[in-house]
Amino acid sequence: MKYQAMFGRYQPWHKGHQWLLDELIDDNPEYGVWIGVRNIFPDKDNPYHPNDVIKGIRRWLRKNRAYAYHKVRVTLIPDIEGIHYGRKVGWNIIEHIPPDEIGQVSATKIREKNEKIAANYGKKDDAIPAGPLANGVNLAEEGVSDRDG
Repeated sequence: MKYQAMFGRYQPWHKGHQWLLDELIDDNPEYGVWIGVRNIFPDKDNPYHPNDVIKGIRRWLRKNRAYAYHKVRVTLIPDIEGIHYGRKVGWNIIEHIPPDEIGQVSATKIREKNEKIAANYGKKDDAIPAGPLANGVNLAEEGVSDRDG
């Protein structure tokens, strides 16, 4: 099977990533999709361990895109700084332009909201569950997932 690739940190996996995955599945159903999660050490901007990101994406796929689960590979990749090529190498680099409501999704803003909610509830950001909280914020709807995804 041939694959289309999408590489990233996915800190966290959110609606923008979901949109791109759907585009790849819908535009070329004969291909699989390879989601490469960059192997980066957790820090303030990357609070989730890459192995937890992989588990979370796989869990999201099983729950939300079960029909395509068998076509999507989620693996760890090196922390790639750039992709370079010297001539036509047999594959394409394709930019997908999301609609405005998806293009404005920001993982940075999601992480900041996660930090504020965690501070209000006295929890570490890696322990916040996906789902409704007392203040009505639903992290799952915001694209924020729990420590395992």
